[in-house]
Amino acid sequence: MANVLGFALFQCLALGITAMTIFTGGESSPYYAGLCMVMLAQLIALSWGFSKTLLNVVMIWLAYIALVFIFDRNYGEYQWPIFVANNFFLLGTMLIVSIWSILGFNLHKKAFLHRKMVEQEREKSEQLLHNILPEPVITELKTNHKYSPQVYESATVLFTDFVGFTEIAEKMELEDVVTELDRTYEFFDSICDKYHLEKIKTIGDSFMCVAGVPVANKVHAIQAALMAIEIRSFNRMLNQIRSAVGEQIWNIRIGIHTGPLAAGVIGRTKFTYDIWGNTVNTASIMERRGKIGKINISKATYNAIKPYFSTRYRGVVATRRGGELDMYFVECIGPEYVDDELGRTPNERLLEIIG
Repeated sequence: MANVLGFALFQCLALGITAMTIFTGGESSPYYAGLCMVMLAQLIALSWGFSKTLLNVVMIWLAYIALVFIFDRNYGEYQWPIFVANNFFLLGTMLIVSIWSILGFNLHKKAFLHRKMVEQEREKSEQLLHNILPEPVITELKTNHKYSPQVYESATVLFTDFVGFTEIAEKMELEDVVTELDRTYEFFDSICDKYHLEKIKTIGDSFMCVAGVPVANKVHAIQAALMAIEIRSFNRMLNQIRSAVGEQIWNIRIGIHTGPLAAGVIGRTKFTYDIWGNTVNTASIMERRGKIGKINISKATYNAIKPYFSTRYRGVVATRRGGELDMYFVECIGPEYVDDELGRTPNERLLEIIG
């Protein structure tokens, strides 16, 4: 837009000089001087590319010749050597300013491309940062250049793990193993976003996420249970496909526990957002001691979700330290909050509760 306005301004200036020269005597030298001045200012100011510069030069040169032959009242007395010399001088001047204009255009283009490249790299860095850290954490890091550890009175941790994964992987090509895990975790990530859980990490075939962190809420246990139901349904669907094509199925265990924990950022060169506390350990126990294909939850999680889900008491499971924990199974969503016959899809009422 700036180039168009600049071009129009310079053309108006050229017409003004031409009109002034015609009405004040019609000598050829004023035409020549005026057009040279306009051309010089225009090419240097606008910094055009090669094609535009060449077109502008040709137009100015032809305009000069036309003005001399049409309007010069002393044309009969004009000396051809002077006319030719003026043309050579004019063409030489146009050549110099054209080179200047093209160089300026290329410099502006390189500067523009460099700025765009810097912006794109900054956007990529921002996106990578958003993929690693939660939004509130990023905001505090940018503001304070650090993130203070946070303690949450209640949050819900979810673990998944594929049973016998080492044996399964030994029978597959490594590339196929990575592809399969990538497809699976991509779906898990999407469900995290859907129900507002925060993915913490993956360790091999183990997936860990948390609800109610870093933004605390009172429905985190429900969010985690809904995610677990979708994970279980997704894995069952994949296993049906694997069985149909003669591949080995991937059995999954899911463990969930609700309780207090701490969250924070560790590291300096590579940031890691992580969670700590006995709640994390108990959730891991729920997964390790859980039954295959089941959503295994602790009593604390059961108390938080029992009005909204159909559950079943499994019994007591032992821990490594000799303790015992009550364990429950999440069967499906409760009849008042479900939108399908299989009990897997929450209705609008339950979605409003979890926000």
